[in-house]
Amino acid sequence: MTHGTLSARRKQITIAQICLAIAGFVAIDLLTLRDAPFQSKSWMNSRDSMFNRGDTTRVCMLNDLLRHHIHLGDKEQAVQNILGEPSVSDGTGENGPLDRYPLVYGPSSFKLWLIPLGLRYRSFQPELELEYGKDYRLINIKVVR
Repeated sequence: MTHGTLSARRKQITIAQICLAIAGFVAIDLLTLRDAPFQSKSWMNSRDSMFNRGDTTRVCMLNDLLRHHIHLGDKEQAVQNILGEPSVSDGTGENGPLDRYPLVYGPSSFKLWLIPLGLRYRSFQPELELEYGKDYRLINIKVVR
C-alpha cells in the first residue's frame, strides 16, 4: 500500500469511529429519559426511599411540570399540594423560603440512563429548587446540581 492509500484508510476508520460514537449517544438518549406527562401522584410516590433508587420518574416529568403545572407567582402551599412536601425546606432563601425536590434518586450501580442525565444536567443527582418571596409566592425555579 502506498502512503496515500494508508492515509485515506485512516480517515475512513476515524470517520466510522466518530459516526459510531454519535450513533451510540443518540441511541442512549432515545432509549432513556423520555419526557412524560406530569402526574402529581407519581411524583409524590417517587419520594426518597431505598426502594426507589434509580427512579427517573421525576426527571422525565420535569418539562411538563414546568410548562403546565407550576408557574412564577404560585403560592408555596399550592405548589406543595401538587408536588408534596419538599425533601429540603429551608427559610434561608435570599427573599423567603427555599424548597428542593430531588429529580433522581441515584442508583446503587451504573445504569445507562446516567449518561444522558449527566450530559443534560452535569450531575447525577439534580434537584428542582423553588425559591419563594416573603409573601410565599414563587419567584425563581431552577435545576441545581
